[in-house]
Amino acid sequence: MTAPLVSLVIAYYNEEDYLPAMLASLLAQTDRRFRLILVDNMSTDASTARARALLDGTGIAAEWLREPRKGQLFALMAGTAVADTPYVGTLDADTHYPPDFVANALR
Repeated sequence: MTAPLVSLVIAYYNEEDYLPAMLASLLAQTDRRFRLILVDNMSTDASTARARALLDGTGIAAEWLREPRKGQLFALMAGTAVADTPYVGTLDADTHYPPDFVANALR
């Protein structure tokens, strides 16, 4: 497996209806030299459980954090603080990314 070049930080709060589709778009990436840092900003729904079920067994490196301070900014700061790759990107939990998103970003 190739070492990740980019850490993709995803902060979320109660995104169980959107997070699986967004993660599915990341699983379809043509360039998989990324790791995920998922930061739960104290969700009260099944966001984390649904995301873990989707990513389990995919081979995508994922780190799971929980940020108790309310607000996307705090969650993104927590995620970027643990990023250890040359590049870091922040993604929205309710957005679909085209299959060449990572490839184009790294180019």
